[in-house]
Amino acid sequence: SIQSLFVEMHFDLVAVEVEPFASLRLLNYMGNTIKNTNLIMFVNLGHTTSTINIIDKGIVRFSRTINWGGAQLTKEIAAYFGVSVEEAEVQKVNKVDFIDLNSEISALAQKSIKDVIMEIKRSLSFYFSKYNNEKPIDTVIVLEGGTANAKNIDKFIEIQIGYPTFVDRTFSTMASYDQS
Repeated sequence: SIQSLFVEMHFDLVAVEVEPFASLRLLNYMGNTIKNTNLIMFVNLGHTTSTINIIDKGIVRFSRTINWGGAQLTKEIAAYFGVSVEEAEVQKVNKVDFIDLNSEISALAQKSIKDVIMEIKRSLSFYFSKYNNEKPIDTVIVLEGGTANAKNIDKFIEIQIGYPTFVDRTFSTMASYDQS
């Protein structure tokens, strides 16, 4: 096991990060367009944090956690519009459109996610300088997590970053809950 390996090497194992490897396994269920891309960046836009995982030719090369999630956007909407967190969540789901230039709530969402955009750019820049002599390569960004369901967030990130971006819907139809 991984734990026994670390014990034999006299290391103190603090944690094992499994998300990057789950993303790597997810590639088996995605189309050839994604699997044949040199560099795949998985961005999981979670509830309280977001993660960036870079996979290069089937190897997890980079992993980073960002202190931003959909809950932060919900709180910002609540504070800005003076509504409850519950109402802000409803507004976020129903009214935010990341490419709508004429909506106050969408402008707030665009501003909120700017730090994530900056970290994506910074991560790609770091990766290209460390592993590819500062030359960009064929790259695709795959969005995951609940906040990835926000309307047109993939288009917004693609415009901001300059690489094809889409929301991972691989398992969206595999399981459903019937309340009856």
